[in-house]
Amino acid sequence: MDEIMTTAEAAELLGMHPASIIKMIQRGALKAERFGRDWMVYRQSVEEYKTRFGDLPKRSPKRKGN
Repeated sequence: MDEIMTTAEAAELLGMHPASIIKMIQRGALKAERFGRDWMVYRQSVEEYKTRFGDLPKRSPKRKGN
């Protein structure tokens, strides 16, 4: 089973704001499931994103994911 984390935890790992994580989920850049009002993000998805885009500046257009 995949390990999951909160949007706040994902944001901390990626150096972003939790609201940005929710936008990334909605765009499909991160995989997550909704439990009630809260999103739970798959850790593997966050790690893959970090590996792919981690060294890019925050405002880089390439960092959008898709």
